[in-house]
Amino acid sequence: MLARCPGSAETNVEQDINNLKVKWDSVQTKLSERKAKLEEALNLAMEFHNSLQDFINWLTQAEQTLNVASRPSLILDTVLFQIDEHKVCEETDV
Repeated sequence: MLARCPGSAETNVEQDINNLKVKWDSVQTKLSERKAKLEEALNLAMEFHNSLQDFINWLTQAEQTLNVASRPSLILDTVLFQIDEHKVCEETDV
């Protein structure tokens, strides 16, 4: 194709081809960077989702525990036992 072009046109075609190569390389670089960022975002989103699911499970269990808990007693030994049970519930990590 370049052989059929006059001298100045050949130079213009070569410049155009070089410009296209530079733009193509730029597009490929940007695509690679975007892919890396999307993969990182996916990992963060999955980690957040898993943490959220763990929290929801803990919260559900805590609600169930509190729903079946007996009313506070007026008997000292029972109250002390209930306080200990409550402390165990509070200390459970999410």
